[in-house]
Amino acid sequence: KLLFVVMIGGCFYSINTPLYYSLIIEKKQKFVLIAYAITTILSYFISKGFVENIGIMGAGYAFLLNMFTLCAFILIVKALTL
Repeated sequence: KLLFVVMIGGCFYSINTPLYYSLIIEKKQKFVLIAYAITTILSYFISKGFVENIGIMGAGYAFLLNMFTLCAFILIVKALTL
């Protein structure tokens, strides 16, 4: 079950990568920085709570949620800067 959760998180990350590079090519680094900064702050609180309460499976869920959050922010930035 943990492997499946981590793999889904990796899928979100793989969706994020080409979008990230397209924003860099379009010189939208400022928006990428903001998306990563917000995700980093949210990640701290999400990961802390999940790992303390669920353990290693919580770490997997936190990774999935963090990658989904990052992907969502990058997609929003990409959509707004078209």
